[in-house]
Amino acid sequence: MADAAKRRNVSACRRASADAAAFQPGRSRATLPHRPPEPAEDRSSGPHSRREGPACTPSRCPKASRPASPRCGTPHPFARLDPQRTALVVVDLQNGFMREDVAHAWCPMAEHVVPAVNRLAGALRQAGGGIFWIQNTFDARCETEWSVMQGMATPAARARRAAAMSEGTVGHALWPALDVQPADEMVRKYRYSAFIQGSSEAAGATQGARLRHGADHRHGHRRLLREQCPRCHDAELPHRHGQRRLRGGDGCGACRRADWFLPAIRRRADGRRLHRRPCRRGKGSGVKKVAFIGTGGTIASIGKGPLDYVNYGANGVMLQAGGILDRFPNVQQVAEVFAVPYRNVPSPQIGWQQWRELVLLCDKLVAETPDLAGIVIGHGTASLEETAYFLSLTLKVPVPVVVVGAQRPASSLSTDAGLNLVNAVRVAASAEARGLGALVLLNDEIQAAREVTKTSTGRMQTFRSPDFGVLGHADGDGLAWYRRPLRRLAPETEFDIRRLAALPRVDIAYSHADADGTAVRAFVAAGAKGIVAAGFAPGFVTPGDAAALREAREQGVVVMQSTRAGSGRVFPTTKLAEAGFIPADNLNPQKARILLALALTVTQDPAEIARIFASY
Repeated sequence: MADAAKRRNVSACRRASADAAAFQPGRSRATLPHRPPEPAEDRSSGPHSRREGPACTPSRCPKASRPASPRCGTPHPFARLDPQRTALVVVDLQNGFMREDVAHAWCPMAEHVVPAVNRLAGALRQAGGGIFWIQNTFDARCETEWSVMQGMATPAARARRAAAMSEGTVGHALWPALDVQPADEMVRKYRYSAFIQGSSEAAGATQGARLRHGADHRHGHRRLLREQCPRCHDAELPHRHGQRRLRGGDGCGACRRADWFLPAIRRRADGRRLHRRPCRRGKGSGVKKVAFIGTGGTIASIGKGPLDYVNYGANGVMLQAGGILDRFPNVQQVAEVFAVPYRNVPSPQIGWQQWRELVLLCDKLVAETPDLAGIVIGHGTASLEETAYFLSLTLKVPVPVVVVGAQRPASSLSTDAGLNLVNAVRVAASAEARGLGALVLLNDEIQAAREVTKTSTGRMQTFRSPDFGVLGHADGDGLAWYRRPLRRLAPETEFDIRRLAALPRVDIAYSHADADGTAVRAFVAAGAKGIVAAGFAPGFVTPGDAAALREAREQGVVVMQSTRAGSGRVFPTTKLAEAGFIPADNLNPQKARILLALALTVTQDPAEIARIFASY
């Protein structure tokens, strides 16, 4: 059987030689020259014998240097590529597979495909195509939705994968030598294939693209690294898993694919750009550049149909930032908008960690993009007002930052996602928006982060500023501005969170009839450094809560008095002063919690904290 396999291999090489000699792009199979049958011969010795001579080399075997298909007459299924409909999908090139000290399934061969992947990515970006980096991700869903795989693995193996591939770990990160650019797409997958429905966003994000090339720790490494490549790396790979070493200088499978793929892209790159990629206009064009960061939410959600605008979350599909720009290409008519890789996080799960990441990401964007006019952050509406207020207190960038959401998913009939995004970009690119802190844009209304709050579960006009109203409107004929906030705003604030590991714990105690202080005492026991009392208007709590709050104050916990009314100031009464409680001005409880947590990072003095609440 071994001799028969050798004979088949040599015959294939000779057939490839004939095809390569006659090969012309676009030439059909029928026009290839007739190939007479080969005479039988003894192949137990000779130039192809492993015992007496080397295996096929590029000089002896055209198959190694000029891949051609003897069945179809062309070497690739897409002989002519439209780069704007072509996607490079790179799967699982992560530390968790490639870095020995953190890998749960180490693939030492994977590192050697990286140069070819980077070459492909660079050429395809330049031609206007899409680059998608797929990250294998572990979370709780894997235990149930990938149950067969979990059942195959031992408990120790499952634990190693969870430790290596959970979000935020070193193993989950992409291999540092990969050329990942801000306009690329980052997609997380949770099951075996990135293209199984519900496993990731890859299928929706790459819709309309020809998936030309992938690098995968199961398939890609074996497919592309079957041969060691002297162009990629000098050292030889271990001769294992049936891999054969390359005995020539023509390059590995990945390099040879790249050699074919790059000219194919460049032949079709006629200067056009994929609409979600920023259009490179010359200086002096007057077009503003705006970055778009997507964090998920309704604005990114895809339901099961156009009438699914209530239960769309059950569909489990959220677009990344680039996918949102793809869905609403008209946004490019108002500015040059480019997507910034982040991850989709349901807004009830957003908090300190994501806030800090967004602040640092804004810093990075401004530092790396000198002509950046503004930043837009897509966000779920559940906690949007809190994110916006935190950013308004902590950002240090000079450009406007606008937080935008939607009440109806991007896939629904009459969605507000597209127009909200367009208007947010218009505001972010506006010179008038500078110096106003973080802004919120929904329903054509420009709101200040300090005052705006969500007032309705499903209505389009949900975001309101009860005491003072909107800052302006985003109308069809332009932006109309009416007022400017007077309280201190980013970037001129005293809070710097860049070196903080965490915020001091601050909890909200919601007062209601018969409240007995149990919640307050639990918060103190949990280590709260501050408590915001969401009291009855205009700033009262029950006797039970009052007693527990006084106990907390005696233990050094800062107590802020807010109200659950949603509008109006808490007045600095004698009763509050005697109890040692600080009025929260007109901030609602969730905003007061954020400001108190930041205040506690710079002072513990109640008088200073009162000053901060009177200033911000």
